Amino acid sequence: MVFGIGSKSKSGITEQQPLNAARLADQGQVRATGVARLEVDLPPLGGATADKLYGRTGTALNRYDSLPRPKNVGEAFDNIKASSAGPAMVRRFADDNVASWNMILDLTRSATKTQDFSFFTIGKDAYGFAFLGGALYNQMRGVQVQGMTDWSSNSRGRGFVSVGMGLDYLQELAAHGARIGVYNTPRNRLARIMDYGIVRWEKWGAKGEVDYGLIGCNHDKLMVIDKGTDQAVGQTGGRNMEAPYHQDVLDNGNSWRDDSIQIRGNDATIGLASGLDRELGGPACKLVKPDKFNINNRSRELLFAYAMMEEWVSRKPFSEAEKEHFRANPENRRVMSEQLFDAAHDRMKGMIARLPAEAQAKIPEALSLSEFGRLTKQAFALSNDLELAGSRARYEQIKGWAKADVKIIDQEGAPSAAPGKRHNEMAPALVHLFRGAQKELIIQNPYVVLTENMVQLFEELAERGVKIKIVTNSPESTDSAVTQAFFLNEWANVMARVPTMEIHVATGDRKFHAKCFAIDGEVSGDLSYNADLLSGLVNGEVGAISRSREIAGDLAKHIKDDLANPINEFKEWTIKKDANGRAVFGPDLKPIVVNGPDQTIAKKLMRLYKPMCAVANWAADHTISVAPLNLRPAWEVLKDRTW
Repeated sequence: MVFGIGSKSKSGITEQQPLNAARLADQGQVRATGVARLEVDLPPLGGATADKLYGRTGTALNRYDSLPRPKNVGEAFDNIKASSAGPAMVRRFADDNVASWNMILDLTRSATKTQDFSFFTIGKDAYGFAFLGGALYNQMRGVQVQGMTDWSSNSRGRGFVSVGMGLDYLQELAAHGARIGVYNTPRNRLARIMDYGIVRWEKWGAKGEVDYGLIGCNHDKLMVIDKGTDQAVGQTGGRNMEAPYHQDVLDNGNSWRDDSIQIRGNDATIGLASGLDRELGGPACKLVKPDKFNINNRSRELLFAYAMMEEWVSRKPFSEAEKEHFRANPENRRVMSEQLFDAAHDRMKGMIARLPAEAQAKIPEALSLSEFGRLTKQAFALSNDLELAGSRARYEQIKGWAKADVKIIDQEGAPSAAPGKRHNEMAPALVHLFRGAQKELIIQNPYVVLTENMVQLFEELAERGVKIKIVTNSPESTDSAVTQAFFLNEWANVMARVPTMEIHVATGDRKFHAKCFAIDGEVSGDLSYNADLLSGLVNGEVGAISRSREIAGDLAKHIKDDLANPINEFKEWTIKKDANGRAVFGPDLKPIVVNGPDQTIAKKLMRLYKPMCAVANWAADHTISVAPLNLRPAWEVLKDRTW
């Protein structure tokens, strides 16, 4: 997890001192390699990554350095500086994809003044089309809509950001007055190259450092309605706007296990809207302009997709026998999908009739042949999601609201700022919160790539007896081979250095995508933030931190249920320890693994990972960008340890 590296002076201001690789190796910060001539700003443990190397501001990252270690997580929470903070009513949707989707639909239909959203991915499927259709309908009926999605995640025809491959739909929203942005387009990347170059050399204080702005994304997942009013409601977490994040596992065995949190209260949620405003108004976001000549008017198609989704969730639920019949043969769903299409058409006509006359006049009278084809395919795809059918009634019975103090923390993507000028509330806040742990820290995250700085923080917690539980993916369940390669290289080394740590990995087909944590059963976090270099140094991220024993306990229970659910096939990876709980090392000075990848992962898959792990090791040894992942060997740390 990338939370920064730095050193603190007596005044509380970080002092940046260039260190060459040989000196770093002597200190145990990096492995000894043949790159001793490289210089890199990588000071020891503290509160901040070197400004010039990682394009971060000293103010944002060092604001907690002058504070003593918090006495508890409550004090740490009070210290956190955030985009917004206030009392709120909160409820979580963890491992309930269908309910989380109904929550999105409920927010859409409940908006009366504004609808703001930012999603890393908006997929070109029934869910993505329906979401954009709902936003368009809101804009047409007088709700001011503004939103953003990321170019790289949605390019190559997957989403709605490329000319001829879906941008037309975003342009339709813009034509009706919505403010829509696409983040870090190729044109923006070219402009950044012109401003800063591909590689920042000595004038930026980093020799051979690639400009993170060229690869940065906006990774936010947020939505808020009626901002600035007493009716403001928002949501954030890990879910993108795409089918696998909202399908029930019974309908799609490969659906993602994820997490979302819903927040009622203007003081708390306004930070979600301000984070969006910051990126929309920044240099990395290109605002979508309406077509000069709207030859392909997509408004009827989008409204139809939204009406079809509303029809599906509002219908009568299927019985178990009916579900079994439809799942037995896809052809059994054909007639049902045609009925859905017809019902959606009638619903859409009623929706249009309620719009102002000037909005109605801009909607085509009929679908084109290609639009008809796309919508019939969406209807058939929805007929697969039998747990979603009729789910609105169940959603409306869900309670689960609890009082909480909520803070929204936000960070800009690297493309949004010049080197050294990046707004970052995320990393320093998480470090400070974790330092307040007294009993237990539970982290669930799909991609765990720990820095030396973070391992030292975990060592500090372990010294005080804090139990640390990491719940993540394995090579069997991940969609990111790169992060797994780094994780496979270092997990045993980290466990040896942090004796109170447990590591649990999913080995089933289902991917875990939740990015959340709970501390001492009192404070919890629901974030878009991955525990890797991209989230830490490159991407825009957002998250909500809640102080509520009920909400933190709810998260801990969900994670416990995840570990016990056989469909997830969780395995605990362990190393050999002596009678005093200290790691036992083999002749190669590496911790002896009792149960790990070689015991729980398919041998064929592990053979595929072997060259990737070698490349990851090389990158950590030889590249400045990956230098924070150079972890000090456990045997070297433990030889002088007295606890």
